[in-house]
Amino acid sequence: MPFENGITTREESYWWGFLIGDGNLARGRNRISLAAGQQDMPHFLRMKEFIGMGRIIPFPERCVTYIVENKVLTNNLRAIGLEPAKTYTIDKKLTPTNYPADFYRGLFDSDGSLFVRDNHCILRWNGTMSMMEGIKGHFDNKIEKSPNVWKDRNIYCWGVHSRFKAEIIGKEIWNNPTICLDRKYELVKKLYEINEQHPVQGHTLDISNIKESRQNGISLKEVAEKHHISVSHVSRIANGQRYKHLNSR
Repeated sequence: MPFENGITTREESYWWGFLIGDGNLARGRNRISLAAGQQDMPHFLRMKEFIGMGRIIPFPERCVTYIVENKVLTNNLRAIGLEPAKTYTIDKKLTPTNYPADFYRGLFDSDGSLFVRDNHCILRWNGTMSMMEGIKGHFDNKIEKSPNVWKDRNIYCWGVHSRFKAEIIGKEIWNNPTICLDRKYELVKKLYEINEQHPVQGHTLDISNIKESRQNGISLKEVAEKHHISVSHVSRIANGQRYKHLNSR
């Protein structure tokens, strides 16, 4: 039975993170349920195979639900910290010391998001303040100028708004992943490709060329595409609002 001895494998660490994010332990019952969009049906099939029991209920054009009712399993999960109505109570102390990268990937697959387009990238987790502080603490020494935890309406968030910082995180939590949510992993691989094709960070941009292009009447969009940065970024450089302290090269 999974989780019989706590978190002892990479797979247990991953699914523990996934349960912390999306799992619902019914109050007073030995029942665990999770719901997701129809596109995540293959992932629920993987989870069912790992758990070894349960049923998957599809709702056409809506969502898919995975339900497990088993006293031994729920007691195992209660013993390591899963509880009903956990949305506002999950504590960073529930992060396993064994295989934390797999745990953070599982938590990301359930309660995280990644946006990648051109030069823009946002990678973040959502959850309690305690858990976000725990994730921040894990990556503080690995990411320069690690951002603070912030609040978005009634949830707390931590993450990065840089494709290069996102890659540092990605190279840790998607390091030969044994399990992952395919659609999010595809975005991670897309991020790697963009960074490989355009390994240019802000301080190495050809500022003089950008300004000269604009002075010659080349459109903001064309300049942005050439340098693989946003139109607003080009506008700020052309107007002298960014990199005033740098010498053009």
